[in-house]
Amino acid sequence: MISLYAGPSKPPSVHEYMKDVVEEFKRLTKEGLYFNEKHYSVPLPDAFICDAPARAFLKCIKGHSGYSSCEPCVQPGVHLKGKIVYPDMEAALRTDAQFDEMLDEEHHRDMSPLRELGVGLVTSFVLDYMHLVCLGIVRKLVSLWVKGPLTCRISSSVLSVVSENLKRLRQNLPRNFSRKPRSLYEYSQWKATEFRQFLLYTGPVVLFKALPKCVYNNFLVLSVAIRILLSPELCSDYCDYAEKLLKFFVTNFAKIYGSEFLVYNTHGLIHLAQDARKYGALDSVLCFPFENYLGHLKRMVRRPQNPVEQIVRRVDEKQTFNRDSKGSSALEEHLKQPHFSGPTPPGFSTCTQFKQCQYKGMTISCSPGNNCFEINSRVALVRNLLVSSMTDIFAVCEFFNTGTCFFDYPVASSSLGITVVSALTGQFFVVPVAQLSKKLVLLPMTDVYVALPQLHDY
Repeated sequence: MISLYAGPSKPPSVHEYMKDVVEEFKRLTKEGLYFNEKHYSVPLPDAFICDAPARAFLKCIKGHSGYSSCEPCVQPGVHLKGKIVYPDMEAALRTDAQFDEMLDEEHHRDMSPLRELGVGLVTSFVLDYMHLVCLGIVRKLVSLWVKGPLTCRISSSVLSVVSENLKRLRQNLPRNFSRKPRSLYEYSQWKATEFRQFLLYTGPVVLFKALPKCVYNNFLVLSVAIRILLSPELCSDYCDYAEKLLKFFVTNFAKIYGSEFLVYNTHGLIHLAQDARKYGALDSVLCFPFENYLGHLKRMVRRPQNPVEQIVRRVDEKQTFNRDSKGSSALEEHLKQPHFSGPTPPGFSTCTQFKQCQYKGMTISCSPGNNCFEINSRVALVRNLLVSSMTDIFAVCEFFNTGTCFFDYPVASSSLGITVVSALTGQFFVVPVAQLSKKLVLLPMTDVYVALPQLHDY
C-alpha cells in the first residue's frame, strides 16, 4: 500500500488526489532510493490496473457510458436504443503520442497529471478482465438468459435444471475455490470469482445440451478465448487466435442478443489480446488481488470514525510485531490426516500413509476436488499419499482410460487439455508428488467426467 484515501465521496480533483504520488515518483525515478545503505533505482509503473471509472478518472477521459469512451481505439460510438454502442471492430487504435497531443477532443476532458511522469496513457492502462469479462459480459449473458428479452430468455424449467446441476458440483471443486456454485437465480449476488468459475469450469458442463446450439457455441467461443488468454502456455502461442475468437464472439453476440448490447464492456473484449501480447497471460494484470486486499483493509475498520487512522494503526502494528517465521522443513507441517486404510502397492507397505499434503503451495488430497491430476498426458486420481523412511513423498494414483474430446467447436477441447474420461483402469501406480504439477478440475456429467486444467488457486 502506497497511500490511502477515505471521504464522503470520490475526490473532486484528480490533480490534487495524485499530486503527492506524481511528485514522489518524479523524485524516485530521478534520484532512486537509499535503503539500508544500498541504492535502488525505481522505474515507472509498467501497468496501471483499475476499473473503467478509475481509469477515466486518472486519465481525465470520457466515462464508459459516453461517446468516444473506448480507450484502445478511436471509434466514436453510435446511439442505439438509449445506449452508446461500438459496432466497428476494425477502428484505428490509439497511440500514446496521439493521447499526449489530445488529438481526439471528444475523448478527453482534461490533461492527466500522469502525463508528467511520461507513462504510456494508452499502452500502460490495461483493460482488467475481472470487471470487463467476469462482472461484465459473463454477468450480462446470465442476466439475458434469466430475465432478458423473450427471444433469448431460457425457460424456467431449464434454468432450474441448470441451477440444480450447478449446486451438485460443489463437492467436486477444489478446496481452495472459496466460493462454490450457486443457483443461476442468485446471479445478481455472485462475486467476480463465481462468474469466472462459471465461464471457465462449470458453465461448459452444466449448459451442455441445456441451451440452443448457437447460444451454447457462442458461450464456448468466449470460454475458450479467455482460457487461452489466462493460460501462460497457450497465451504465448495462440494469442492471435484468441483475438479472432473474441471478435467472432462479439459478432455473433450481436446477432443472437441484439446490436444494442454492443456497449463498452462487450466491445472491449476485442482489445483484451493487446494486453496479453504485452504482459503475458491476463492473470499477471488483474484486479483480483487488489480487490481482495481492499476487503482485508476494510475489515480493519471497527468503527465509523477516522477509518484511515484505524487502518494505518493496524497495518503499522502488523509490520512492527509480525516476525518472519522461519519455515520448518519438517514434512509433518505439510502432511495431514494420517490413516492406515491404504492402498499400499508392493514395496511400500512400511510407508506412513496420509490423506492430504501441501506441496509448493498446492493442495494434494485423496478427496474429490483435490485428487485429480494430469500425469504423462493421462488423467489420474490420487488414492493415497505415502512417506518413506527417506522422507520422500509419493502418491498412489489410479489412471482413467484414455480420454476423448469434450467439444470440437471452436477447437478440439483436447488441444486445451480438456477431456472426457469415464472408466478407471483399476491399477495403482506410485509416482513422486513432484510429478503432480498439473492439477485438474474433475466434474461429473451423467455417466462420464469432464477434466479441465485448473488455472486458479482461488
